[in-house]
Amino acid sequence: MPLRLVIDPSLDSDLMREEIFGPVLPIVPYDTLEEAVSYIARNERPLGVYAFTQDEALKARLLSDTHSGGVTFNGCAFQAAQPNIGFGGSGLSGYGRHHGIEGFREFTNPRGVVDLDPDALALNIAPPYGDVATALLSAITGEGQ
Repeated sequence: MPLRLVIDPSLDSDLMREEIFGPVLPIVPYDTLEEAVSYIARNERPLGVYAFTQDEALKARLLSDTHSGGVTFNGCAFQAAQPNIGFGGSGLSGYGRHHGIEGFREFTNPRGVVDLDPDALALNIAPPYGDVATALLSAITGEGQ
């Protein structure tokens, strides 16, 4: 299927309400940056935000004032093709990341393991309470002094 650009789609259309699979890119025009940021903020988080600009202040504003799975400046969807950064959504556009080490971390679901030293202070203040716990409680509360 060839790439399709949909210019100024109806904002209540299925295209703008459903997840897009395939080479279809809706282009939503705006007159001010505030209008664009407001549109992104009041709708579900997109998988990507694409902005064509060399203005560093505008880039910083988009990064700080919008939420999305990824961002590409001066291109479309390139964040998905970079093997060195995690790719994924945010909110209804998806959870998790894949690519490189991020994919390994996401899909391996590592298990946390704690191996306590039997002589550790934590064990001395856990039930059954011993002399160390009594001494700590006494020092904290001032009782028994």
